[in-house]
Amino acid sequence: MPNTLKSYFIAALFIVYLPIAASAQTATELKELDNIFQNFNSGSRAPGGVITVGKNGNVFFNKAAGSADLEHEIANTPETRFEAGSVSKQFTSTAVLLLIESNKVGLEDEVRKYIPELPDYGKPLLVKHLLLHTSGLKDWGSIYAITGWPRGTKAYTQDDARAMIFKQKTLNFLPGEAYSYSNSNFTLLATLVEKVSGMSFNEFTKQNIFIPIGMNDTQWRDNFRAIVKNRAIGYQASGKDYLQDMPFENTHGHGGLITTTTDMQKWLNYWNENKFGKKLTELRNTQGILNNGQQIEYALGGVFVKKFNGLTEISHSGLTAGYRGWMAWYPEKGITVTCLSNGATLPSSQIKDVFLGKEASKTGKRGSALPQNLIDQLPGLYKSVRGYSTLEIVKKENRIFMKTGAEVLALNGDTLTTGSRKIYPERDARKFLSIIGTDTLSFVKIERKDLNAAELNKYIGNYYSRECDTKIEGVLKGQQLFALRNAEPPIKLQPVYNGVFNMAGILLDFNSPTNNSGFSANVDRAQQVIFDKTKP
Repeated sequence: MPNTLKSYFIAALFIVYLPIAASAQTATELKELDNIFQNFNSGSRAPGGVITVGKNGNVFFNKAAGSADLEHEIANTPETRFEAGSVSKQFTSTAVLLLIESNKVGLEDEVRKYIPELPDYGKPLLVKHLLLHTSGLKDWGSIYAITGWPRGTKAYTQDDARAMIFKQKTLNFLPGEAYSYSNSNFTLLATLVEKVSGMSFNEFTKQNIFIPIGMNDTQWRDNFRAIVKNRAIGYQASGKDYLQDMPFENTHGHGGLITTTTDMQKWLNYWNENKFGKKLTELRNTQGILNNGQQIEYALGGVFVKKFNGLTEISHSGLTAGYRGWMAWYPEKGITVTCLSNGATLPSSQIKDVFLGKEASKTGKRGSALPQNLIDQLPGLYKSVRGYSTLEIVKKENRIFMKTGAEVLALNGDTLTTGSRKIYPERDARKFLSIIGTDTLSFVKIERKDLNAAELNKYIGNYYSRECDTKIEGVLKGQQLFALRNAEPPIKLQPVYNGVFNMAGILLDFNSPTNNSGFSANVDRAQQVIFDKTKP
């Protein structure tokens, strides 16, 4: 049998069982996992990944699917190395927790004590705020997207990321006021580890985490040009074909961990066996508390801690270029799950169903039709009270849908649902609370306004942002406003509501009184990036 075919044959059949007879429950779980794997496995002509599941420290399911390298027809195997995306964050958090345990860093310490280049935002920004995504720091990658050079278009470095963070004179919100996921937090945490330890981040985690645990196939991507043995190539679908999609940048801490599912199982077992010690385990699973007393799901250890159907899930997912990752630990069941992929969508929600049971929305209990008053009142355009994101609700055949397609149904009392989103409308339905996971936002109904050429004239001009070193020019062509940025073709500015325009997914707000007749640029993880109007 040729080597290539032999590798595919082994990968397709590879499975490890416990050396003892599985219980009836485990046998059922194993069958369900195998069905999920068969749907996940798209064959040797497509990328795939590895699914590994353990119970009480023993692996009982370990299968690889698809190709690690389509050009050379090399199959994924359980030894294949992938990037873990944001699953990496828990290793950065643990590095910081180790420094906290040794009294070299304090949770309540101001970050500027270690990183004085960070601006003073008027209210203490603490180490715990970085760990919990409650700092309000704007995401550096999102700001680069505003410049016209989003991640993936340049080989960004740690210095590039830090430079953009240090340029920001304002926050998305005051520290501790809200939860907002931002990679800037973990770029700074990796920097903190280096400054306090006097070692490179890669070396500190190697000596204090990877070697003690025995994670011999794990490292950071701190040099994207380095050769990594057994690494899968990242891919993205392009019609019926695939294109390479690799993270050609040297940023890490927020992501950038190269590992295997086997090493990830060792990592989870190390925690499960309490080998880091009681204090670190307690810190790891301690969920954040906002200034208003609200508890969030994100915990100090760089993981989400959730309750589902009465059971605990400690988990995190990740996405970097063409890679996907997911790890979960179910303490009450002793189950550890690790999945890594180089292009295929990971079946994380289906695997979760195996061990925690299905959600009501998956068992047919989706909700009931809305009362007529809400059917009449809800349709319209809404904007976030805290930020600039918008939602549109539409009416079709006397039913209500999000513009994206999900139907809005009644659950119980004043609670509505789209499946992934819960909605709590106020009495006149012109304002509602929207909750997805841990993100709670208030939305208020707004009116669109069609602008004529005379009204558009006031937006013509040159604008510059010191916070991201970018120029944008507003020009009018006929009845349409365009933006000129870098050497790109003109970008159409689509009116969203009065004084706010959509520039290819970036909301430009001309209503802010603090920007010298300019505008603020806003994306999901970076708000109020100021552009001042300048002379021609």
